[in-house]
Amino acid sequence: MNQQNQQNKQNQQVMEIDLRELFYVLLGKLHVILLAVILGAVTGLFISVVIMTPKYESATSIYVLSKQDGNAITYSDLQTGTQITKDYTELVTSRTVMENVINKLELNTTYKNIWIIRDWRIW
Repeated sequence: MNQQNQQNKQNQQVMEIDLRELFYVLLGKLHVILLAVILGAVTGLFISVVIMTPKYESATSIYVLSKQDGNAITYSDLQTGTQITKDYTELVTSRTVMENVINKLELNTTYKNIWIIRDWRIW
């Protein structure tokens, strides 16, 4: 029984960890750590480039305001802003601009296939 108690005391003793020794063990396995990091990076790159389909989404809102006098905004200013916004919408959705965008982005579509909202308002 005495021998068993002595073994239990030895098992319960605090284990001391030498940080310097641990550092040198990790330093010795540096090639394994670097290999794991490189493999993880290559795997992430492969998944993002080959497997995942890119999704592009864009939205914008514009309101042009032409103030004529001082700080007060008049009804005339709002009407002018609305008309200028419609003009900008016409310019951006014109055939020339849309075809340039299609060519620049190398889209597989034509101007006729794009649904364009020409008259809209934000309430």
